[in-house]
Parts: sequence; C-alpha cells; structure tokens
Amino acid sequence: MKLVITLFGLLAWVSCQDNEVPLENVVDTEATVVSNLAADGCDWHIEVASGEQTYYYVPTKATENKLKAAVAEWRTENSYSFTPITVKYRATSGKQQVECGWGKKGEFTEIEIMEVKKK
Repeated sequence: MKLVITLFGLLAWVSCQDNEVPLENVVDTEATVVSNLAADGCDWHIEVASGEQTYYYVPTKATENKLKAAVAEWRTENSYSFTPITVKYRATSGKQQVECGWGKKGEFTEIEIMEVKKK
C-alpha cells in the first residue's frame, strides 16, 4: 500500500513540474490581454495559448504599469476586451489573485513584462 501511495505522489509531483516555466527563460510570444469580468470572467490578465493548453498570467507589481500604459494607449481600459498582443516576459515564482465573476478569485502566475505591443 505504501508503494502505491508513493508512486501516486511521485506521479502527481512530476505532472505538476511539467507546467513550470524555468525562471531564467525569457519568452517572446503572441498572447491576448483579457478583461472579461463584466461577463463573469476575470479582471485584467494575459492569456498565452500553447498547444491545447492556455496559461493565465498577471504582471508583477513592478511591471504592471507597462501593461496599464499600453491598455490606456489602446483605449481598452474601461471595456470588455480581448486584445491580441505580442509580449516579451519572464515568469516568476510569484502568484497573484485576480478578481473573477460571482465573487470568485483566480490565482495566476506573475510575469515580469519586458515589452508589450498590440498586434
């Protein structure tokens, strides 16, 4: 029985490790800046599609002004929005709660935004 529990724990640990982005990696990719709280989604965040999986990110407190400035420039700050972008970022180990519909909170990985441009 201990062997089964140990194997199950090891399997769970390995499957969780596959989704981690190494901290030293800088990623330059297409993404979407999303604000769909008004439709029971979540407040401002970045979605990166990778194959069949979508990753949800928020900027660190130190880099959130880059995203806020870009969104203001695009005039989408007060709207329901799905804005296609290119973003250069580095994942961090931090997590941040994001307000979502029906009073729920989502917990997304923080990223350091180096550059963000509207597509």
